[in-house]
Amino acid sequence: MSIKWFLTFLIGLSLINLTWGGEKSVTEVDFKQMTKEATAILSNLIKINTVNPPGNELEVIKYVANILDQEKIHYEILESAPGRGNLIARLKGNGSKPPLMLMAHVDVVGVEKDKWKTDPFGGEIKDGYLYGRGAIDDKGMGVAELVVLLQLKRGNVPLARDVILLLEADEEAGGKFGIEWLVENHLDKIKAEFVLNEGGRIITEPNNSKNVEFIGVQNTEKVPYNVRLVASGTSGHASVPLKDNCIFALSKALEKLSNWQPPVKLNPTTKVFFKGLAKNEKFPKSFFLSNIETPIIGKFCADRVANSDPILNSTMRSSISPTLLEGGIRSNVIPSQAEVNLNVRLLPEENIKDFVQQLQEVIGDDPRVKIEYDTSPHPHTPASPTDNELFRAMEKVGKKLSPEAVTVPLMSTGATDASHLRAKGIPAYGILPFPLDDNDLGRMHGHDERLHLDDLEYGIRYLYEVVSLVAKGN
Repeated sequence: MSIKWFLTFLIGLSLINLTWGGEKSVTEVDFKQMTKEATAILSNLIKINTVNPPGNELEVIKYVANILDQEKIHYEILESAPGRGNLIARLKGNGSKPPLMLMAHVDVVGVEKDKWKTDPFGGEIKDGYLYGRGAIDDKGMGVAELVVLLQLKRGNVPLARDVILLLEADEEAGGKFGIEWLVENHLDKIKAEFVLNEGGRIITEPNNSKNVEFIGVQNTEKVPYNVRLVASGTSGHASVPLKDNCIFALSKALEKLSNWQPPVKLNPTTKVFFKGLAKNEKFPKSFFLSNIETPIIGKFCADRVANSDPILNSTMRSSISPTLLEGGIRSNVIPSQAEVNLNVRLLPEENIKDFVQQLQEVIGDDPRVKIEYDTSPHPHTPASPTDNELFRAMEKVGKKLSPEAVTVPLMSTGATDASHLRAKGIPAYGILPFPLDDNDLGRMHGHDERLHLDDLEYGIRYLYEVVSLVAKGN
């Protein structure tokens, strides 16, 4: 064996080892350790009460800032008002590609504490679940994104683009002190080629939280409006009934609305969504999902889908939910006015004025009942495209972690802060990366919100692999 040949052999061997080493660095990521760290952080963040109002998100922001200080990751804290903290952290890449931003809100909705089986702000771990307000929505997402950022830094992962982490305030109240303020005052600090936010879903089969059925990536969303029906009548003593009692007038209008649904209208996102969903369903549900807009049989199929799942029903059409009733000052006084708030979720392509006109036609021309409405805090925006690096990475990782699942674009029925970014031309996508069954989905904004630690690990792995692919430019 010549020395020249031997040296060539050694050089080749070293190159093979370098290649294997690169692959090994990905497979050697300790997701269980990441989950352990995330569990401790999430438990502590749940203990910081950020119910909005008043929010007080700054306490969470300071906690996260302390972690970033230890890791020497650059960040800024931006206060939109006293106590309303927003954090922007940035892990620098080589600049060959525009940034990728991960975002989550750290405020939460309120609780009925007496209805919970655990302390909603205790961060308790019980039977493999971490309980507390915000465990899923949205502190869990924020913590998963945080530990992904930490792992990229600790692993010295070569990045083609900056990775930004945005933790923001006030999402649950419309974003005035969070994303709306940031977009108006600091857009340059959060500009990115792609944004990953909440809003999508990883849904499991019914009664089987380990088998992922589909991965819905939110690329558009319905737009919320508050519409009020205000009924007027004659006031008087309750011992003398009056025919023009405003409560009767209001109840008649509500009765008409309860028997009406807005028409089915699919947009490009929901057309792909229902077709994709059909692939993992059995007949006849697969047939119904595939033929919602088919002539002659479309209405029949749409009705079957609507009756099978209230979320799918809301995905097909604009929707109305009565949420608040007001009227009366005493039990023995006939009120002169009563009103109900209708929480309307409008399809992004629809117009609120046209929709209110439809409502007027449904309730009729009773002069005692007027319709009022507010502007929405969320803009109507086009859907973010799905033919790009980020969406393809989400498809690839979804197939790797859950081979039987299908990844589809999703229009969320709820509003998210992503709409403000889409309005500025920034493609934004929603994914809540934790596999959730119907039971745990129903706990978001409800009682006993919780996140299984196995699902937290899945979500961390999913996010890390997606972010790695996109941030490295693979």
